[in-house]
Amino acid sequence: MLTQNHPAISSAIRIDNAPLGFGIYLGDEYMGLVEQYPVWGLDCGYDAALAQGLTAKDECFVALNQPYKHLESAVGAITAAYLTQPGRLKLPDYI
Repeated sequence: MLTQNHPAISSAIRIDNAPLGFGIYLGDEYMGLVEQYPVWGLDCGYDAALAQGLTAKDECFVALNQPYKHLESAVGAITAAYLTQPGRLKLPDYI
């Protein structure tokens, strides 16, 4: 039986630093990229950023052309988009 601290257990979703932001992986499968911008620097989605409760002085996370206040929300959006693509549902054994 594997316990939570067993060395054979790895994270299902992994976040790595990438040159343009954060690379999001499901196991070893690349799902997408989360970028970080100041709200005032967004080309589009400024109203959506304000709807997230951000102000023009805040930093936000951008995934799939949508701003998010929290990194977890951006990662969730990328994961959901990845898993809902046809033929993508190949979950590893540890999920």
